[in-house]
Amino acid sequence: MFSLFAQRVALRATPRLVSAAVPLARTFIAPARILYAAPRKTTAPTQLKTTKKAEATKAKTASTKAKAAPKKKAAPKKKAVKPKKKEPKPTLLTMKIPKEARPPTRPPTAYLMYSVEQLKNQPPMQPGQKRSIEDMRQHARTVGKQWHTLSDAQKQPYNERYRAAYAEWEKAMEQWKESSDPQILKAITRQARAKRRANTDARPEPKGYIRFIKEFWTTYKSPEGVQRIAIGRAGMSAAGAKWKTLSDAEKARYYE
Repeated sequence: MFSLFAQRVALRATPRLVSAAVPLARTFIAPARILYAAPRKTTAPTQLKTTKKAEATKAKTASTKAKAAPKKKAAPKKKAVKPKKKEPKPTLLTMKIPKEARPPTRPPTAYLMYSVEQLKNQPPMQPGQKRSIEDMRQHARTVGKQWHTLSDAQKQPYNERYRAAYAEWEKAMEQWKESSDPQILKAITRQARAKRRANTDARPEPKGYIRFIKEFWTTYKSPEGVQRIAIGRAGMSAAGAKWKTLSDAEKARYYE
């Protein structure tokens, strides 16, 4: 039997005889220990250079591919949809009234009936020819003078025609009011009132005799027993008589 010391020396002196795959060994006389560590792998410097060059070339090829790749076109921007403007609700002044919902037309007066009749008696115009404004004015002057020269008996047929047409119009108006929408009635009244007001504002300031008449009516008192139409006639007669009594100096202030 070898001594314990001799066995230990023998184990240290022959390390290559022990397999590298079994790092631990146990004997009867020694505890478990690591005999040899696994040999470390080492890379040569030439191999390191080649790997670095390969990595560099790979990086360059990747960068060139990235540069050469065509850029994707940006998706077209969608146009922003503008919110639709809410149309304002129609008011009584802006409400559109259909033609069939409008009131029946008022008949012409007796004088207008006579004027139209006299216009028809004139010689016809040539094809494509129209009456000028001056011709119509001259016709109105002539017919107006003729109407004033007619007697009451001569005017009576025209007055009777007007009364009959006016009675029919009143019946048609009553039926229209009963069958029409109350909102349409209000709109027609409001629009007609606004139109009259606009026409009044657009008129030039009256001068001369008309201005005198307006001033005269502010102080005029109708005589007793006179009613309705007779009041207007009496007032106009009184205004005309007073206008004639004024001197030129007194009339001049109404033309300023």
